[in-house]
Amino acid sequence: MRFDAFVPLAKDLPLFDVSLLQTLGLDKTYATLVLHRWENKGLVVRLKRGIYTLTNERRTQPISVPWLANTLYSPSYLSLEFMLSWYDLIPEQVRLVTSLTRLKTAKFKNNFGTFSYRNIQKKFFFGMTEILDNNTSILVATPEKALIDTIYFSKSFDPSPDFFLQNLRLQSLEQLSKKKLKDIAKIMKSKKINRAVEILVTLF
Repeated sequence: MRFDAFVPLAKDLPLFDVSLLQTLGLDKTYATLVLHRWENKGLVVRLKRGIYTLTNERRTQPISVPWLANTLYSPSYLSLEFMLSWYDLIPEQVRLVTSLTRLKTAKFKNNFGTFSYRNIQKKFFFGMTEILDNNTSILVATPEKALIDTIYFSKSFDPSPDFFLQNLRLQSLEQLSKKKLKDIAKIMKSKKINRAVEILVTLF
């Protein structure tokens, strides 16, 4: 299988798997071997086991990292520190791309970054919204849910203003809705979250 004959088939696709080569008549075992060879030569990029993309110069459109996070492991939504940084709720730039999922915990590392997925109970899998990133629709936590998710998973949570202002270093709190925070707490029915929201609403 010649790589230059394959590129026209894949250049407009953000990602692909072995089935694309199978459409050319290759059996799955040989097609998988071909992809491994191309990966070793730097012709394709492995995103996770069995999923690939062409290198940037051969692909017609750029890949959105947030979109890739949604796509690599679904259903999932971006949340936690990545979205706190996205919303400018914390001053740090977060490189680890953090998401929540109903599936088991997972992590993938590739040329586009490190993608971390934490399992959350089905009943807490809410509070998302769709936004556009580079004209691509992505599923993310609202500012309020991203913050609540972070508190929910925090092992160092301390029910005091210092935790939010010094440990988390929260900023730009004026964008948060007190009503939405309280509504989330009502749904989650967690003593930890209830106490956190009681403190949060006094800070802005």
